[in-house]
Amino acid sequence: AALDELYGSGKGTIPMNSGTPFYTIDQNPVDCGYMEDGDNCEQLWTVNATGEHLSNWTFFTIYESEYEEVYNETEKINVQIIGNYPPEINKAECYDGSSWIDCTTLAYEDTIAQVRVNCTDPDDMLMSIENARFKLTNIPDNNVFFDTDGSYNPSTGYWEYDNDDINILDSGEWELYAQCGDNESAYRNITVEWLVPWGVLEPYLIDPVSDIDVMQNQFFSFSSGVNCVGGECGNVSASLDPIEYSGTVYSIFNNDPDMGVGCTNCDFFDFPGTFNSNWIGMANRFTSGLLEGKCYNITIGGQGSWTGEAYVFLQLESTTLDADLI
Repeated sequence: AALDELYGSGKGTIPMNSGTPFYTIDQNPVDCGYMEDGDNCEQLWTVNATGEHLSNWTFFTIYESEYEEVYNETEKINVQIIGNYPPEINKAECYDGSSWIDCTTLAYEDTIAQVRVNCTDPDDMLMSIENARFKLTNIPDNNVFFDTDGSYNPSTGYWEYDNDDINILDSGEWELYAQCGDNESAYRNITVEWLVPWGVLEPYLIDPVSDIDVMQNQFFSFSSGVNCVGGECGNVSASLDPIEYSGTVYSIFNNDPDMGVGCTNCDFFDFPGTFNSNWIGMANRFTSGLLEGKCYNITIGGQGSWTGEAYVFLQLESTTLDADLI
């Protein structure tokens, strides 16, 4: 006689002393000896179920003789293995010093004063939960703030850890890992992830704050600053990086007096055509003040005039002109 089990299309004699999904501590197969009409042979096996939780197996016994014609099996029954249900984690929260909140809502300069997790066990509810563990990490800095066991608070039904207050001054990804274990060493964990926004760099000029002219081969001072706003900015470097103007600067000076539109005794510069670019503007060379009784008439495609000193810059974004300076 041999105790057998079936799972799907598989079949096998249950081994002795060790094995999965079952093994027996008794002899298997069993020798019933020589049997004749009226003889009886009964067996008792002690079996250990080592298979997966909620797996189903068909159990039966095979009786077979040395003679091929003598063979039979018992009726087949279903055996379901009921194992240990792992704990269930229903919620993980953070305490910001005033209330329990969803950890993912925490922002820069907020406080983490405590963490907690609600764990239950389908096998025996709260009585079988034996421990809970918490780990809080800032991912970019690989900074672990704590990795420790919590304690059960019977008044709230939560497992909690009362950490030293943490003021969030690190931006980037944050992660709270919580694990619950029961009295049969089954575990379940949860990971709560959220992003604390990075800071924004707000640069500003100190001196000068507007366009200037500098003497060639002479030193001059240039100062600026930057504010970090709204989060962590990390190690910030500053580089002075001038960009050469890509357009053309036309210098207009020492022209013969002529009659300009709307002016008398003016230097007259006429660009009757159009530019294949945008007109940036004009600037006095030495001063922003104007000289009384002196004007310079600049016509660009028929628009506008400018009054100022005898040295005027006309700046264009392109070098392509449809008319020459006259």
